[in-house]
Amino acid sequence: AATAAAAAIRLRSGRRGHEALMQTRPDFNGNLCFPGGKVEKGEDCRQAMLREVLEEVGVHCQGEIRQLPPVHSGQWRVHHFAVYEWAGEPHEGEPAKHQTQHWVLIDELRGLNTMHSAQAVLPYLRSVL
Repeated sequence: AATAAAAAIRLRSGRRGHEALMQTRPDFNGNLCFPGGKVEKGEDCRQAMLREVLEEVGVHCQGEIRQLPPVHSGQWRVHHFAVYEWAGEPHEGEPAKHQTQHWVLIDELRGLNTMHSAQAVLPYLRSVL
């Protein structure tokens, strides 16, 4: 059975178009991914996403949060959530993981080195921009 994971797609409108906050992680071969992680026992997917964002990025998600259809990536079933605002300034919440954060143009995501789940969720992103 697939292992559930949850991730936040923090969206904003930039001068060049819609952007999402992504991070590179050495443990994922430096590929870009959305902040998130494994759904722990006793959590639902939304709770896991909120916890992971606080742990990894140091912010509290606020306002409207929209769940996208789950995507499958290897052994994982990843539940992405579109997030439009949060409290706090993003920072490296888990320095030991050496994650670096980047605002990435949605239109340029296809050509970047990302985790498979980040590419798989792209078709659903248009509906929440």
